Amino acid sequence: MVAVPVTSEASPQDVPGHVENLRPEHRQYGDWTSSRIGGGGWIQGVRYTSDPDRLYAWTDVGGAHRSDDGGATWRNITWTLPYGGTTESRGMLYVREVLPDPSDPERVLAAIGYHWSPRFGIYVTDDAGASWRRTLVAWYSGDSETRENGSVLVRDPSDDQRLWTVGLTDGVFRSDDNGETWEHVGGPSVQPSDLVVDRADPDRLWLAAAALTKGATHGRGNQPDGSLRLPAGLWRTTDGGANWEVLVKDREVQRLAQDPNDADRLYAVFDDHTRVERSTDGGRTWSRYDDGLDTGEVPGPYPHAHRYFELVVDRGRVYAISSKGDIYRLDARWNRWTRIGPQTVHEPEGWYNATHDNPTYGTTWVNTMSAVARVSFSPHVEGDMWMTDWFSAYHSTDGGQTWTNRTEGLEVTYIDSFEQDPTDPNFVHMGMADNGYFRSTDAGVSFRGRSTFTPITNNVKSISVPASNPQRVYAVGPNPPGGGWYAGYVFISDDKGINWRASEMKGLPKIGENNHRAHTILSPDDKPDMVFLTVTKAIGPDAGGLYVSLDAGDTWKPFSDGLPEGVDFYRHDAWRGGKELAISSNGTMLTNSIENKRLFRRAKNDTAWQEVPFPASTQINDVRADTHTPGRFYAAATADGFYRSDDDGQTWTRFDTPDEAPGIFQLIVDRVVPDRIAVGTSHGVILSHDGGETWATLDQSLPGRVDWNKGAFAGDRLVVGSGGTGCYWIDVPSRVAGAIGGER
Repeated sequence: MVAVPVTSEASPQDVPGHVENLRPEHRQYGDWTSSRIGGGGWIQGVRYTSDPDRLYAWTDVGGAHRSDDGGATWRNITWTLPYGGTTESRGMLYVREVLPDPSDPERVLAAIGYHWSPRFGIYVTDDAGASWRRTLVAWYSGDSETRENGSVLVRDPSDDQRLWTVGLTDGVFRSDDNGETWEHVGGPSVQPSDLVVDRADPDRLWLAAAALTKGATHGRGNQPDGSLRLPAGLWRTTDGGANWEVLVKDREVQRLAQDPNDADRLYAVFDDHTRVERSTDGGRTWSRYDDGLDTGEVPGPYPHAHRYFELVVDRGRVYAISSKGDIYRLDARWNRWTRIGPQTVHEPEGWYNATHDNPTYGTTWVNTMSAVARVSFSPHVEGDMWMTDWFSAYHSTDGGQTWTNRTEGLEVTYIDSFEQDPTDPNFVHMGMADNGYFRSTDAGVSFRGRSTFTPITNNVKSISVPASNPQRVYAVGPNPPGGGWYAGYVFISDDKGINWRASEMKGLPKIGENNHRAHTILSPDDKPDMVFLTVTKAIGPDAGGLYVSLDAGDTWKPFSDGLPEGVDFYRHDAWRGGKELAISSNGTMLTNSIENKRLFRRAKNDTAWQEVPFPASTQINDVRADTHTPGRFYAAATADGFYRSDDDGQTWTRFDTPDEAPGIFQLIVDRVVPDRIAVGTSHGVILSHDGGETWATLDQSLPGRVDWNKGAFAGDRLVVGSGGTGCYWIDVPSRVAGAIGGER
């Protein structure tokens, strides 16, 4: 999904993409400013326009972006979409493709959606992203198995006004008025991986598809269990879509390109991006065509076969690009591929510890051009190109020999956790899904990765910092350490996150993808060597439940007496879930089951947990203790709202929150300023200065303002994360004007 640079500790000027201005224009979204993390995520492609300085890029989980200076800086443009205030609206963050108008750089079409969300469709802007309108309801998936593949939204080579698009299971649509209106013309129900219009005959099209093998999709599945299964193959129509024939059956067809000299000669990438073939009869028969391509194994800690993610035609030549960024071109005889680059890649200082003299290209799996998605060629200047990959966007002006990282403003990252340092107003700890632990020493203006050469490499779900020893940092991250995916391993730092070690995990059940996982870690403020961990699956001996360590995370013992034995209590898949455990300064503890909508309480001297009646009918997504008022707790009860208890969690009061920010999901409690809290809702962030009794909505210009806006206070600044567009900071007003609320 995403990847960003991991650097050594240095001055702010060494941060990739650093600029002196704390709020450069391209990073401003109303009152919010995008934090400098220094990298993008899986950037799916860059499109040129009729204006050489105007470029558009799109990403798998972070929306679409625009550059007005030839790619030197980028700005998100889909934050202006009407999210709608529902959790399903997160599908608007996922862009499968963008298509600018060839004569108007202000007009762009975007295919938007996610296979876990309802149909969104084709959105059009006539003002470069300031506003959008939908012209077609269709199902796309910007974060699907085929997101790095070919096109699903294309322009007819012979008619600029005619467009074609293909949706997930929806078949093919045609527009004859530049995307204003659409007609469904038929086509198979597939997961599209590429759509090609014949340059010589606009009624002949090829549709490639990759199999869909997973995912329940809001009741639209075609299997008894509600999941969706779709076939792979290649289809062709010769009558504008009225009829389709199968040319290739039950083979993954990932990319497709038409020969510029022979309309019946096609090139395709088959199977798991590993096999390049050619057809000379319009796609009916195929044969291997990879002479000159590297088909061996890519070395490194995660060896794999060379894969080819791109086939593209420019100025009468055919190019193939490997997942490692190698660019090949068919030779003059059209019978052999020849590598033409890259020769040099310029990265910012510190990008995965690279320097200009020692670039990371081609060395390890966490490097430059590790999972290339697309190459684009300038229509203005020959040799001007863009290449995008899992990590960044790169620009070349010499035909692919030399590339330069250009990602300033492309912060396409998924933030899972934050923690405030109660002793330092400038310090913020942050955990990212794909890249592990980061920290900020400038109150969220920029973040530094500390994970490349440590075991805490990715998917940090929870962080805890005991106030009595802020040098001690606990985190839950990947299992196994150093490159696993599902969280569950405990990591400990004794120097505020500079160095990390993995816990010995003694006394815990087996943690792994198909075993137990762990997502919440919490250390009491006054006992830095004591730490608690929630473990998934059924509660029982040597099984799921709550565990405690008294030696800073190395050895563990159960702490689940009174919790419902045999019940899958803690959430096994945790993407938008908040904390499942809270500890008051008086020793009272609360723990909640998000899935089972149950809440349990344990006072300081109790020997077992006891269930607490909770008035809400929906799940408690997050529970926190107020660090200033003993016995006070807060709960985010999703659709039922915000709740507070002032008697150790025994009784609860609901307080009204603004109507324009429905759905209460994430709690952010200030550990320094009493009664100041913020809440991430399904449509932005709200703020209270009086313990939740009254609220005001913070600027809804926040990109990614959906139900995963976790965060932390840093002095009088609030930093919040998103599910794909990085994180943002805002200066918190000293008082809230026009606040609403009240006890209910």
